[in-house]
Amino acid sequence: MLWLVESSPCSEITLGLRSISSIKMPLLKQGKPCGKCGGTLRYVSDRCCVPCKLAKRAKWRSENPDLQRAQNKKFATENREYKLAYIRQWHVDNYEHNQQLCREWREANREHARLYDRNRTR
Repeated sequence: MLWLVESSPCSEITLGLRSISSIKMPLLKQGKPCGKCGGTLRYVSDRCCVPCKLAKRAKWRSENPDLQRAQNKKFATENREYKLAYIRQWHVDNYEHNQQLCREWREANREHARLYDRNRTR
């Protein structure tokens, strides 16, 4: 069983589930194999097969991009502090990776980088 445990203000549970620090209960369990995909990992709350539910959600997001965009915008406005904490923590955790990406981009886009540096110093 996977347990919901908060380790930092911006940690996330695998499979895209948002963590809630006040609740500590099992989210997933091993169950009977799914008749559709054969997966055995299931959500405790509704007993749905995890791979099938993730595929269904992905399909819905691709079919309803406007609704998904509206949901994302609503979440961002309602959870501004959470988002900022998550971004800060990501930058701390991925500093070296981010620096490497910046170096690669600057090498691939020398002209843009030169213009950026020139405008930045003004």
